[in-house]
Amino acid sequence: MLCVKVCPTCKTRNDPVEVMCTFCLGDISGAAVEEEQATPRETEAAAQEEKAVLTLRATDGRLIIVRDGDVVGRMAVGADVIEAYKTVSRRHVRFTHEGGLWYVEDLNTTNETYIDDVRLPTAKKIQLNSNQKLTLSSALELTVLI
Repeated sequence: MLCVKVCPTCKTRNDPVEVMCTFCLGDISGAAVEEEQATPRETEAAAQEEKAVLTLRATDGRLIIVRDGDVVGRMAVGADVIEAYKTVSRRHVRFTHEGGLWYVEDLNTTNETYIDDVRLPTAKKIQLNSNQKLTLSSALELTVLI
């Protein structure tokens, strides 16, 4: 059995300890924890996805560890590395892991996102490869490590 909190706004299944939806950042502190019956295939796929980790290395050597569904920004995952960069949005990009591949999506930021100096379109998932340069707001360069 899996325990989840379902966001009333976007219907995303969240970890029961979350107080904010990992997708829409809606308040789920009052949402009831629900038990779901998972098939063996779903359980195996979830275990594989949970193990998947992407690392972003800043030019100063500091690391940001990213998991499937994480949003990176000044007030999100990686805030300790990013908060000094005021032109990076609070919620700048979302990372997803699907079918063994990593994707990044710009979250309609004011100061854009670049991969290897090519601007990402807004709200479109772009596949990532190891050693690519990810630039947030032309201020912060990160190396993708898969």
